[in-house]
Amino acid sequence: MKTKTTLKTLLIIIFFTVAAMQAKTQIVYTDLEPDIIIMDTIRQDDEHECYLLDLNNDSFTNFEVCIKYWWTFQFPENRYVQFFIDNSLNRVAVDENDIFKAKYLNLNDTINQQLVWPTISYGATICVKAFGGNYCPINEKYYGLRILQGTDTLYGWVRIHATLEQAIIKDYAYNATPGEALLAGQISLNTQNVQQNCINIFTQNKLLIIDFENTLIPSGTVKILNTIGGIVFIDHINSLYSEINLSNLVTGVYVVKVETGYGVYIKKIFLQ
Repeated sequence: MKTKTTLKTLLIIIFFTVAAMQAKTQIVYTDLEPDIIIMDTIRQDDEHECYLLDLNNDSFTNFEVCIKYWWTFQFPENRYVQFFIDNSLNRVAVDENDIFKAKYLNLNDTINQQLVWPTISYGATICVKAFGGNYCPINEKYYGLRILQGTDTLYGWVRIHATLEQAIIKDYAYNATPGEALLAGQISLNTQNVQQNCINIFTQNKLLIIDFENTLIPSGTVKILNTIGGIVFIDHINSLYSEINLSNLVTGVYVVKVETGYGVYIKKIFLQ
């Protein structure tokens, strides 16, 4: 009996150890649906509108993406789209030739320690028309992010389409393995499987549809959470296409969390 008890305890320890290891070997992806749009509407000196970016979804803001209007007599139409740092240990990757400018990244660019990370915590500009410069990305770009979670350094990205009039924040992700790189746009550990062609999560009335577009995606778990973090639905999925009837849930906003061996996919939905 003692041997059986010891073996059972050992199996429990192994189970939770493996679970913890899997949790730290994932790309955690958040799709903002609908996209977050911040606009230059305040138009008062040194006032700005911001989106609070919580990269690792721990309820603490890591960065602020802000659109800012700054009036002066010499330059009455100063405008910026900028990152602001909410923790002195977090960083935005910057341009090699201008440490005040966020580095523009394209799909599949590598985000790791080789990028230029400022040694002090100041913001980084995405788009500007002012005495300090005049530049803006032609289309949407990815931006490299680095945060400190406890003693762990985590790398991530955010995708933004910015102009001088508005900024559209589309989605973001981070690698849960401390110190490990990821690619801009990557949402799973299968590096060929980036955000354009991996997973579709959407609703039709009160039918939730989860559609994987890559045969390498393994089985996993789908959880649906309410706005206060309570789990209102949980089930296993083991096919590339799943339909889940949510007619028992009341109208409102929910968060869908799909966990697989390759990554975690998070998307906000609205049930009518």
